[in-house]
Amino acid sequence: AEVKHGRLAMLAAAHVFFCDQIGSLPGFPSGKGQMDLFWNVLAERPNIIGAGVVFVIVVEFITGIAITEGRKDGSREAGDFNLDPFNVRANPAQKAKAQLQEIKNGRLAMLAVMGMIAQGLTTHTAALDNISA
Repeated sequence: AEVKHGRLAMLAAAHVFFCDQIGSLPGFPSGKGQMDLFWNVLAERPNIIGAGVVFVIVVEFITGIAITEGRKDGSREAGDFNLDPFNVRANPAQKAKAQLQEIKNGRLAMLAVMGMIAQGLTTHTAALDNISA
């Protein structure tokens, strides 16, 4: 679960910076910070948030079954989707190093996203704007 949550947090951190620097997608409401943008989208287009929640539930259900079945017979490790474009799995030392890096980066991203959300809720400014303030 830590690998999955770490990956999700890394994507969330990238999304927060994207929203802060680029803004919202075309056709979406605008806001000056990531949390204000979320609340504006929720107020104006609640179906999009609902569809996102349903999408996450479906993906979690499908991957949950695949991971549970794969772990029963030992054919899958947690977070292993057989995607290895750089052939890291061929070298056990390199694989262990890459797994440790992913866990550490995921932990850092989880803390960073919690901080970004907390500051967005309290200051109502973008994440990078608070650095220069």
